[in-house]
Amino acid sequence: MNVYGEVCTAALEDVYKHRLRARVEFRGDAQFQLGDLLPPAIASYRSLLKEGKSAAQSWAQSEVFDALDAREKDCSCRAAIDR
Repeated sequence: MNVYGEVCTAALEDVYKHRLRARVEFRGDAQFQLGDLLPPAIASYRSLLKEGKSAAQSWAQSEVFDALDAREKDCSCRAAIDR
């Protein structure tokens, strides 16, 4: 599987697993493409990571903060590889 496929697979697994409720523009014909779904899902995922990091920091949970930070960096690296 190529890098793009791995990025998409990982992102879609997180979307399903965490039910990100990403905002997607309505299409009357329901013919959504990956390009319609993936960017809003990734944006929602990153937003939740930032909120989680903020909460972990405010509760002085350094282990949780570090884990979320690592995920955020991994997500950024994968997006950079895809470009």
